[in-house]
Amino acid sequence: MMHKSFSNSHRWLRGISLLAFAALLLVAWLVTGLHADSVPAWMRAAALETLPPLSKDPLAVVLLDEQITTVRDSGEIDTLYRRVSKILRPEAHDALGFGAVVVDFANDTKLSSLKAWTLPASGKEFEVKEKDAIETGMVSEELFSDLRVKVLKIPAAKPGDFVAYEYIQKHRPYIQDDVWDFQDRKSTRLNSS
Repeated sequence: MMHKSFSNSHRWLRGISLLAFAALLLVAWLVTGLHADSVPAWMRAAALETLPPLSKDPLAVVLLDEQITTVRDSGEIDTLYRRVSKILRPEAHDALGFGAVVVDFANDTKLSSLKAWTLPASGKEFEVKEKDAIETGMVSEELFSDLRVKVLKIPAAKPGDFVAYEYIQKHRPYIQDDVWDFQDRKSTRLNSS
């Protein structure tokens, strides 16, 4: 015959075990859910913006174009580039910045991260990483140049879809300066002309 206190403690332990198991399942579900969502929050926020009335018939509209430069105590500089666009016409898929990202780098300007995403109007989200990029040298008249480029094709850039990319360059310049072009042609060009 089983003692009554042993039976109660056994039920209590089994109840704790079921509770721990349920908590473990919840944590696993949350972690899996976080990793399954490949599109970053800053891209989702930009995609929720209402488009202003557009003149002409643009290929795409740039919703976010940001550059964040961080200078470390050691003199190293990290620059983060982010861009989100909405594709409006099929020809945008072949345009740089909408259908592909081209990033240059060299010995003194390292590329530490490169990613791109597509957030379709409906359907599956896409993410491509630096390992998916094509790397090549720059064509020049010089005998030797360490200047290289990586080209990352953004998948499924179709009308109505949102595309984004992000990359980080690290460098330690000889002169501590930075360039920022207010409304440069590349970031404000909305049409093919």
